[in-house]
Amino acid sequence: FPNSFLDGAREFCRFAILTINFVNTIHCDENDKYGKKIDGIVLAALSLLLSCPCLSTSLLLQVKATIHHINTFGRLTSPTTCGYQLVSDNKEVQVIQFFVAFGLGISYRIVDGWTHTFLAGTHSHMTTAPLFVLDGKVYSSYKNCNILAWGKGKTADT
Repeated sequence: FPNSFLDGAREFCRFAILTINFVNTIHCDENDKYGKKIDGIVLAALSLLLSCPCLSTSLLLQVKATIHHINTFGRLTSPTTCGYQLVSDNKEVQVIQFFVAFGLGISYRIVDGWTHTFLAGTHSHMTTAPLFVLDGKVYSSYKNCNILAWGKGKTADT
């Protein structure tokens, strides 16, 4: 559909994911990987930099950390950025929702206006279903509160 406009005009952005009340299951964005060939080219170039006398200590540490990252995770991926906005007519409702990076063993509480950038193709992750707390009661849905979420990564391009 996005490519069916012969003159190239589009009335929407096909390079991002925009959702309302977004939840997903644990996954790894496999399409974000650049591939073993690119990994090898980058590792070879970084290895050459290790013996470069003009690198500062800080840059040398960055090169070593990047080599370690590629060797640890076994792949290079494009970055993904996600953002969340809570839209509600009731400021008293508390939303409890998490972004969980299982592959890293960490999670982050999603709050209004939170954005994050990560390498979605290197580890398993998910966005949990939200819980809504109001007047001491917990709800699995709340009609007067929506969570607007957007994301942009290589997977969103495909």
